[in-house]
Amino acid sequence: MPILLTALDYGLTLAGQPKEYWAGDYGRAHEMDPIEHTLLIYHPLAFVAVNAVLTLVLIGLILLTPRIVAAIFSIFVSLTHWAGASTWLIFQGYLNGPEMAWGLALLTIICMAAGVGWGWRAKSNADPLDATRLSFGIRWVTIAVLFVMWLAVTFLDANIGRMGKAWPLMLLIFCFCVYFRELKQRKRKLSTSPPNKPPEPSAVG
Repeated sequence: MPILLTALDYGLTLAGQPKEYWAGDYGRAHEMDPIEHTLLIYHPLAFVAVNAVLTLVLIGLILLTPRIVAAIFSIFVSLTHWAGASTWLIFQGYLNGPEMAWGLALLTIICMAAGVGWGWRAKSNADPLDATRLSFGIRWVTIAVLFVMWLAVTFLDANIGRMGKAWPLMLLIFCFCVYFRELKQRKRKLSTSPPNKPPEPSAVG
């Protein structure tokens, strides 16, 4: 759902640009977010490319972070891009735009509730140590790099207030707590596992 709403928001942003913009006058870009506005002024392909990278960062964080962090990311990003898409639907003169916005809100809530409920019932509450095919170290290095990219964009966006900039930091701190917990569990598991027995010599006939 967060990926679909992200794509819808960006698609409506491009569709909502005036005719002069698509005629080559990129200075006529219409967008409230300063970063997105700068990208649109530069070139529509810059807007698409940068947001495609940010969407991949989001996908990586959802797939690799602990489930509660992934759920928070999914819910927050879904609501944010629902608001963005709804703004375009309502104020750009789309036929039945307000009704479509509320219908999209209902669909978003139903899908998020179903997705979070299904994900929580799928496994135990503990995040398994082998949750991904990546090694332990690569998984957490990747999470750190993706978080740095996400935080960089968050702190560069002048439209995001202090609370909007605080919640990614809190999620990062929580991820580090989970990291040290998993590291401790791995060490305990290695210390309690029986040593490997040397192979018995084969009989010579």
